[in-house]
Amino acid sequence: IPGEYHAVKVSVDEDAAGMLIGRGGTTAESVEHLVERMASNAAGDRVLEVLTERLTQALPAETVLGRLAGDEFALFIDGISGQGAQEAIKHLSNDILEVISQPFHVNQQEVFLSASIGVACSRPGDAAEQLLRNADIAMYGAKAAGKARLAVFQPQMQEQLHDRLRLEQDIDLGLARDEFFLEFQPVVDLTSRE
Repeated sequence: IPGEYHAVKVSVDEDAAGMLIGRGGTTAESVEHLVERMASNAAGDRVLEVLTERLTQALPAETVLGRLAGDEFALFIDGISGQGAQEAIKHLSNDILEVISQPFHVNQQEVFLSASIGVACSRPGDAAEQLLRNADIAMYGAKAAGKARLAVFQPQMQEQLHDRLRLEQDIDLGLARDEFFLEFQPVVDLTSRE
């Protein structure tokens, strides 16, 4: 990537509580279920349209915004460079979190969402794919830290991800080979022998 670019990946928190406030009262449910249920009557699509409009209005003109999947957006930001670039991107990302947290009014109902954001700043020689991958890793780090957060990619995140994937593969392999067994060790009070 020539110049200094930044990638921001935004994902609506799938298991955050979505609140519907309408004529029938207030209910809480997972956002995934909420959007799925609302999608049957096109309201889910409207939530995503409004979200896109809000993001577009909150972003600098040099930003390229794209929807990657049902609830994931990617932003490529140009025009922010120099010493304060990372802080400026973090500030912009916090603005995005604020925009997303505002209620969505759809079909006489209020819907509240939250999102997790991953930020990656380009380094010399980074390809756009690597920049987006780094933002993705940071986004999942933000989700793991508790939702409705932002995380900035750090190189050690890549190694932590690889370590976790290796552990998951080792566990899967151990399960397939029946290498796990259960040991019982009773807990006994030495005084009462109970």
